[in-house]
Amino acid sequence: MRGHIVTFVWGTIVAFLLWGCGSERISIARPFALPAEKSVAVYALKNYTVTPQAGKKAANLIAALLRNKGYRVVERVDSAASEGTQAQKRTDAARVGARYLIDGAVNEWRYKTGIDGEPAVSLTVRLVDTATHQTLWSGAASQSSYGTDSLGVVAQNLVEKLFESDNR
Repeated sequence: MRGHIVTFVWGTIVAFLLWGCGSERISIARPFALPAEKSVAVYALKNYTVTPQAGKKAANLIAALLRNKGYRVVERVDSAASEGTQAQKRTDAARVGARYLIDGAVNEWRYKTGIDGEPAVSLTVRLVDTATHQTLWSGAASQSSYGTDSLGVVAQNLVEKLFESDNR
């Protein structure tokens, strides 16, 4: 009987410790919305991490998600314009027939150090109208998770939540 109580107590302690391991924060001004008949050019996000290609990985996730939602996506992740200025991206997007462009930054894309090696992702993204040069939508999102989740799973979940149309 005493062994069962000790097991229960330790199990409860571990559960409470693991409960606090994952965290998420998403901040957007309004839900993401884009006319379905218009196309959007997705550029590699600026990579402010030590992880190679993190900006391209995040942009590829965004492009796939938008395509799955029915948007017309022009992938510009590997284009020279991805490394250019905002003005160069607007010019390039208009040249390939995209009315809108998506760019942004990856601020964190790694496994945290420690015993459990939690995956952590942090992104900022914006939607720009190439005709008016206005930022129509922007969002910032960060998430870490349990050590059992992969970095790709955390990133995909974060992108999906960031681009939910009912994300208020």
